[in-house]
Amino acid sequence: MRWLVQVKTMHQQGDGADNATYRVVAASWLEALQQVRAELGDVSPMSGFTIALSDRGCSATDADARRQFIVNEEPAPLPDPDGAAPTIPNTGDVFQVLQSRSHDATESVPLTVREVVYLLSSPDAEDQIDAFVRQELATFQSQIANCGTRKLIRLAVVDATTTTLLANPPILTLEWKDWSDTLHIQRHRQPAEAHSVPEPDPSDSRASSRVDDLADVFEQMHSLHLLADPLEGGDYCIDIAAATLRADGVFLHFFDVERRAWVLACSNAPSSDKLLGVRTSSEDRILAQCIEGAPQPYAVNSIDMRSTPHERHRFFETAFRVLCAPLTVGPRRSLGVIEVIRASANPAYTDEEASALAYIAAQCTNFLSSRGIVLDTDRIRRHGRWRSENV
Repeated sequence: MRWLVQVKTMHQQGDGADNATYRVVAASWLEALQQVRAELGDVSPMSGFTIALSDRGCSATDADARRQFIVNEEPAPLPDPDGAAPTIPNTGDVFQVLQSRSHDATESVPLTVREVVYLLSSPDAEDQIDAFVRQELATFQSQIANCGTRKLIRLAVVDATTTTLLANPPILTLEWKDWSDTLHIQRHRQPAEAHSVPEPDPSDSRASSRVDDLADVFEQMHSLHLLADPLEGGDYCIDIAAATLRADGVFLHFFDVERRAWVLACSNAPSSDKLLGVRTSSEDRILAQCIEGAPQPYAVNSIDMRSTPHERHRFFETAFRVLCAPLTVGPRRSLGVIEVIRASANPAYTDEEASALAYIAAQCTNFLSSRGIVLDTDRIRRHGRWRSENV
């Protein structure tokens, strides 16, 4: 049986949601639900779920992850009224929607995104691919025409050989950005032709516009939910934050509620390995705002190193700038904070950079909500040593 699984993930601050649709083959709605949860990196028990059954499937809500799943059996295609088989390239027999993801612009993430992956079911329709993706692009452009000026559309066509993008890339990809009015269509290979993706160029400076960076962050954070370990996921988040915000160092602190202290769990700042696992009072003047309910990232654009007693700041220059993003579940429960630092000689943080960090923090919060946080000093330091030796 084929199932359509709609996934809606609410943003932590309640200002919107991310939506995605998956098509899976499974024997039951429960198996379909578990397949999609595994795709999202969630293999935890379903003890906290609220499930409502329907005639065609179910609606399942994971309150801890602020995520809702709507599972329905895929309806059979309607017969052609004239009795003829469909011949136009659409999401019927030739092109099927394999996966889709959408994001509507919010105050914290001012970017409207539509991403769809189509499965080419017949190699004989190879000559229809270009016309099909252009047709779909025009449809999406019309649908989001009134959604502001920051819009991103990404489409891809794959075949049955594309089990992972690393093993075999899409046949064709399309990307359209309205802020630069650019359309990029690339043919990667022919149907059923195996091919490896070249390694990315390590010298790429990623010197793109701020909106391009936000689009890149949106794409890169998808891979976070494939990870299992909280510390590995934390490293992934701070590395993306460091590259996007041109930071000199990024810290991830977890909050120990019982001891009312911040625990430095992950860091990519230089010479900071010995600080992993160190606890800082909840009254830390930079981090305390996260407990006090700061809803969005907040910046402290000028700090004199001589005025701060914290060891984590001592390897920076005389003055530096800080941008913090709370990791908050619900109105008051703090999981931690991402602290971004760069020298004061660099420009002050912009609204676009705060938006990018807000999205990273929201995805990090969703990730940690299902995997938990690590407060054990030995485990944190062991992971830090492993990172130093392998990264």
